[in-house]
Amino acid sequence: MTGFIEADWHFGIKISNKKRKILPETKSSALNNVNLVFRLDQRVYDITTKSSMEPIMLILADQLNCNLLTFKYKLDKETDKVRRVYSVSITSPMQLLPLIEYLNNYKLIGIKYKDFKDWEKVYHIIILKTHLTEAGYQEIMKIKKQKYE
Repeated sequence: MTGFIEADWHFGIKISNKKRKILPETKSSALNNVNLVFRLDQRVYDITTKSSMEPIMLILADQLNCNLLTFKYKLDKETDKVRRVYSVSITSPMQLLPLIEYLNNYKLIGIKYKDFKDWEKVYHIIILKTHLTEAGYQEIMKIKKQKYE
């Protein structure tokens, strides 16, 4: 699974632009709209072999305790061509923890390792509810900004 993650998975940090209530450092009762997502999209069929990706995607969905979804998206605005895609995604902290433990045991390499470690920091900020404070929220914003610079 680590090799698959290295090639195609996405570690996402979603921050809503809605107004948020800023709390003093000692309180933790408001939402700051910060969510993590771990997602993989794959074509329904491999281009070179014409093999279905469904069996491997079902295994990954089972291992991650989530559903395998299928959706379509337009390839470009000028044609009606669409591509069907399988998607596996998790956002629940309870589902993310086994994945984090797995990736700390079977390490990624290269840029994906750094992405994972930054994403893991945000996970712990959320679990500790520090994201509900201004300092925690700013730390997440700093991590997210560094990721896209």
